[in-house]
Amino acid sequence: MRLTNLLSLTTLVALAVAVPDFYQKREAVSSKEAALLRRDASAECVSNENVEIEAPKTNIWTSLAKEEVQEVLDLLHSTYNITEVTKADFFSNYVLWIETLKPNKTEALTYLDEDGDLPPRNARTVVYFGEGEEGYFEELKVGPLPVSDETTIEPLSFYNTNGKSKLPFEVGHLDRIKSAAKSSFLNKNLNTTIMRDVLEGLIGVPYEDMGCHSAAPQLHDPATGATVDYGTCNINTENDAENLVPTGFFFKFDMTGRDVSQWKMLEYIYNNKVYTSAEELYEAMQKDDFVTLPKIDVDNLDWTVIQRNDSAPIRHLDDRKSPRLVEPEGRRWAYDGEEEYFSWMDWGFYTSWSRDTGISFYDITFKGERIVYELSLQELIAEYGSDDPFNQHTFYSDISYGVGNRFSLVPGYDCPATAGYFTTDTFEYDEFYNRTLSYCVFENQEDYSLLRHTGASYSAITQNPTLNVRFISTIGNYDYNFLYKFFLDGTLEVSVRAAGYIQAGYWNPETSAPYGLKIHDVLSGSFHDHVLNYKVDLDVGGTKNRASKYVMKDVDVEYPWAPGTVYNTKQIAREVLEKEDFNGINWPENGQGILLIESAEETNSFGNPRAYNIMPGGGGVHRIVKNSRSGPETQNWARSNLFLTKHKDEELRSSTALNTNALYDPPVNFNAFLDDESLDGEDIVAWVNLGLHHLPNSNDLPNTIFSTAHASFMLTPFNYFDSENSRDTTQQVFYTYDDETEESNWEFYGNDWSSCGLEVPEPNFEDYTYGRGTRINKKMTNSDEVY
Repeated sequence: MRLTNLLSLTTLVALAVAVPDFYQKREAVSSKEAALLRRDASAECVSNENVEIEAPKTNIWTSLAKEEVQEVLDLLHSTYNITEVTKADFFSNYVLWIETLKPNKTEALTYLDEDGDLPPRNARTVVYFGEGEEGYFEELKVGPLPVSDETTIEPLSFYNTNGKSKLPFEVGHLDRIKSAAKSSFLNKNLNTTIMRDVLEGLIGVPYEDMGCHSAAPQLHDPATGATVDYGTCNINTENDAENLVPTGFFFKFDMTGRDVSQWKMLEYIYNNKVYTSAEELYEAMQKDDFVTLPKIDVDNLDWTVIQRNDSAPIRHLDDRKSPRLVEPEGRRWAYDGEEEYFSWMDWGFYTSWSRDTGISFYDITFKGERIVYELSLQELIAEYGSDDPFNQHTFYSDISYGVGNRFSLVPGYDCPATAGYFTTDTFEYDEFYNRTLSYCVFENQEDYSLLRHTGASYSAITQNPTLNVRFISTIGNYDYNFLYKFFLDGTLEVSVRAAGYIQAGYWNPETSAPYGLKIHDVLSGSFHDHVLNYKVDLDVGGTKNRASKYVMKDVDVEYPWAPGTVYNTKQIAREVLEKEDFNGINWPENGQGILLIESAEETNSFGNPRAYNIMPGGGGVHRIVKNSRSGPETQNWARSNLFLTKHKDEELRSSTALNTNALYDPPVNFNAFLDDESLDGEDIVAWVNLGLHHLPNSNDLPNTIFSTAHASFMLTPFNYFDSENSRDTTQQVFYTYDDETEESNWEFYGNDWSSCGLEVPEPNFEDYTYGRGTRINKKMTNSDEVY
């Protein structure tokens, strides 16, 4: 893992840090603090050099190095008749992905906790085999690594609930080969003389100025063997805003089998009428009773542009620079670049990166104890409801496109310029991608204190610095902003924000109203759900845990000290969740409940089980649709807010990138995890959902904004310690005032408001790169180097 410091060495802006004047309001200030407060800005401070540490153990989850990937690829080529992806078709063999096959938790804990052997290193690869009678995708395990005489290639089905390593072509992944074939097929059938006349007549622009594409997923009927898909055309724009310019034209086509010459168009759909051929639609258009829907004004698309409106006046004082984050004495977090291990304020954790889901966290410890074994994004879906066949059949499984193979962060805008930016590696379709600025790490000062209280003669305030890990993934029209925030007291917050262009529908005045709002001339803000699933493998005081909840309810009580008087009051009732629940858990109405994962063996000093509370923030939602035709079995984790399961090594993930088109028999069906097993005294995994029910409105034009499209949950100590656990931080002040002497005293615990001769660096935009090159893995980037 390489750390990139995007700070210019030549352009520095001096900053004078003013001492808050309220410290001067009392005449009498302790001499010690007065000296600190008056310390000159140029006085020496603690070194601001980055701190490197040595991880407690080897990172056993880290991504494959380029050399490891190459060894696996060479072995696959020498074992199978592999074709380069650029030359492949449906009847070739080719490699899709190669990534780390992470060790099972059982063997990982033996290594971490019992000083056992380092788990063997293995790779997971997905290969398409098309040379036989039936094409199929197959997951394979390659290991141990490095490749030697002991290395084998084996079918990998251990983690798949259907017990299969193979996925038939008909329900297989929409990879680059199939995507190209669909595009070629659509172009062949829509770029004909008759269809060009039809499309230009209906839409108002030539065929070259529109883009026609299909929905996801493709629909395979296991009873008939047929595979069909729906599609639509959008008008091309200069700023990739095609999702805001729908046309109201749709089509359905048959894509059964690997012989593309046998694929065929089935239907053309316009204004809710179905035409079975291009000729039928063309002839209908010649009739006087044919209704042509209003066309988009392609000469007036300024409202789709997200750049600054230069014709608008500058807001008052907006010509000044906005506030920026500074670190007077340098970074206060440390890292081991070789092992991808981070440490901050008694927190420690390892990171890993994958093409499917981006960053994952392992062995998260606080004050020397493991709190979470694994915290990782599993899947994110977007499911639409609509009056048109394209949006109605849209059910995106975003890990199928990849969350960790997207664009880089922009320094100073996505993350503070002071952040550390890290490079990641992924391999897909014969290319080894090295991306700089994939994720960032920075300490932030929250805009509210962590703790405060004012008494008759004192004020006590603790600042609220947090460690933040962020990455942003742009998947088609949406940008997802993932943030993991660590607090001083042992709390961890997981959040996501969404921005980007909505996938709008065409506004049909007769049928669109139940499915969205009219938000522009011919634009329907198609109602949809975003739901994201996280795996939270808590280990509270070890792996012998218990799930419980406190239910808060109103009751009528007659107290012994007030006989004959009935009080309506509230009480709590503790319930132990004995078994896995197929229906899952939904957050209680009015917030009248607390969900805990607690130790089955350890209590605090007052007899309470040591526990962590899974606390919902905003956006604790789940799917609305119960029986989707586009995802009947693929994403069953999304039907409730949260599920609890007994940990099993084979229940590694709630979804997979290969699930999308396997509607009825996906490789991973989350329902199979829920088999009524006991949770009492067991290692428990929480599968927590976040998201939002998005009803787009005019404030989503041109883009949805991060500030409102936001969801989160927290993991926070609950009787885990004997008291709140941030009292050891020095980032606080204790002010006292003596009424008799009128003397004030400020206790800063060694910290003060001097500037340390601070200079504010500007982000190094000149060397900013998306980083598609290759590199030797896990070398730190010096401040004057950007790779």
